Amino acid sequence: MRFALLLPLGLLATPVLAQESGEMPPTFLRTYDYEQPMKGWLELNGLATHVADGDMPYDALGADTTRDGLTAYSAEVEYGLTDKLTVGGYLDFGDARGEPMRFTEGRLIARYRFANRYDWPVNTGLYVEYYIPRDGYAEQEIEARLILDKDLDDVRLVANPRLSMATTGEEDWRTPSLSLDLGAYYRRHATFQPGIEYHGGYGPAFEGEGGFQYAEPTLDIGLTNLLTLHTGVAVGLNDKSDDLLFQTILTYEFNAVRPRDLFGRDG
Repeated sequence: MRFALLLPLGLLATPVLAQESGEMPPTFLRTYDYEQPMKGWLELNGLATHVADGDMPYDALGADTTRDGLTAYSAEVEYGLTDKLTVGGYLDFGDARGEPMRFTEGRLIARYRFANRYDWPVNTGLYVEYYIPRDGYAEQEIEARLILDKDLDDVRLVANPRLSMATTGEEDWRTPSLSLDLGAYYRRHATFQPGIEYHGGYGPAFEGEGGFQYAEPTLDIGLTNLLTLHTGVAVGLNDKSDDLLFQTILTYEFNAVRPRDLFGRDG
């Protein structure tokens, strides 16, 4: 099982946006590789982001301000139904400056990988996520992304082309938006694994409108054989992005967890 806890450093974080479209910056910048919980494995994740410098608008929950200095947290649980199919969900929390932290949205997810790692020339998976915001906060939205993953000696290359679309609200919200997450990671050493990620949104499909653009140097630190710290510093590349973001994820892995391990009986 993979267990990820929110760091105290996660007090540096960003708010959840009113719309995770391909035009607006997402709250949590993330590139997913091919790894996911195996059958019976339970994975808990904690994420945090901090907008250290940014002037993008933030109008969620009636807070008419910018994203500068705002915070957000996310807690995730995933469970491996089979070695290839994982299901789970997120709970997201955020605050606007001067207001208390509050629940902002839930997300349901499913992941499917088509083969074992290295069975195909490019490891390929599918990730689907459904956003269910708090009332009055945003429209519901569905997102689908491919997970493309390839190891070249000590370097792992990952690409996540993704498509998102609102499923409620005005019709003009329901145009699919394109985004792309890329990553390259140097994995020669287990203790320190530097990387670089790119996160870009391109707005409504086939309309040629640009969106957010970030470059994010990352570092994975193997604190123990089971405990890993992921950190990232994202720099905005255009005027539709925050200037500077900090992100942290702390991950702990266990062996498989059976229902009776959780509830004291067979399930």
